[in-house]
Amino acid sequence: MTSTTFIPSTPDQADVTVSNNGWYPIISLNELRSQMRITNDVDNTQLGARTQDAIIAINETLDDWRTEQLALGYNTFESIPCDVFGDERRTDILYKTAVHHRTKRLLLEQDRYLSTQARGREFSDVTDGTSDDLLNQETWAIRQLRGESGSWAIRLI
Repeated sequence: MTSTTFIPSTPDQADVTVSNNGWYPIISLNELRSQMRITNDVDNTQLGARTQDAIIAINETLDDWRTEQLALGYNTFESIPCDVFGDERRTDILYKTAVHHRTKRLLLEQDRYLSTQARGREFSDVTDGTSDDLLNQETWAIRQLRGESGSWAIRLI
């Protein structure tokens, strides 16, 4: 007699969203996990806290740009004219890209701090390039959202 064992997969976590200031879009933690390949090892409480930190930082960075948009008569983020890709607006894509990359960078830096307490500098050396890459993507998205042309990258050695 042949026996088959059924092992259920781990259910996906219910989607949790992180609210914003009412002008910028809310952030879905499931979308963030999927886009940035963040596993369920990072619980929603920790991920939500780092996402809120990222939202605050990105919003502060975009404060002057937001003021300009409001002065142009765009009273909501959604009212800014832009291209649509599939079912998502370019401005939403760029904003989420900035927040997602900042969030992952914050998680890496937190993990690096905790890991280096036990494993020394080895983990730090491995993640330095990753953190720089995340910063570059975040900066690129912000510059694109602001309409700033060109690209730049600075890496200190």
